[in-house]
Amino acid sequence: MNGNTFPVIGVRRRGPGRRSPLAPLVAYRAALVVALGALFTALPAQALYKVVGPDGKVTYTDRLTGP
Repeated sequence: MNGNTFPVIGVRRRGPGRRSPLAPLVAYRAALVVALGALFTALPAQALYKVVGPDGKVTYTDRLTGP
């Protein structure tokens, strides 16, 4: 060891090809976020109806009016 390097105590370096022990957890969380995002974008929105009265007044409602 020369004077330009300092040992890091308590830290083990991973060799090539070794993954972090947290890698499966990170992959699981990423998959969960993608699945939830797909679920929420696929849910249908609440229906909204536009009703135009005989006097031309426009009303938006979530209930379908009968004839």
